[in-house]
Amino acid sequence: MWSQRQQVENVHALCTGEEGFGYKGYNVSPRYPKIHVPGWGFTNHNGTAGKSIYGEKLPDGNFQLKHGGIGPNTNGSQFFICTASTEWLNGNHVVFGSVVDGLDVLKAIEEHGTKSGTPKAKVAIADCGELKYC
Repeated sequence: MWSQRQQVENVHALCTGEEGFGYKGYNVSPRYPKIHVPGWGFTNHNGTAGKSIYGEKLPDGNFQLKHGGIGPNTNGSQFFICTASTEWLNGNHVVFGSVVDGLDVLKAIEEHGTKSGTPKAKVAIADCGELKYC
């Protein structure tokens, strides 16, 4: 089982693009308001694939944190940002972080979701990286 640290290192590298690929320009798909904002795997941009910095897929971390792959040991670049309680994801998806700032941006993105699951607009990550605090 991979450590939580390795999961975080994967997401960090995907945010900074230090391995030559990552989340910059990546589509997120706000499907259902008030549940979650999924970020599909950037390999196919449709939720069917996404690679990690460790290879195509990496094993699950631990499930100590509760909540947002598509099955055991299939983690890559896909993620959910949960905006409501999603207990059905517990034990199936690895939690690797939480939103600490910018919740207003997340809420604005979430508003593009619809009850039918078809987003009102395309949303992409224009830029991303690492903030350094002194």
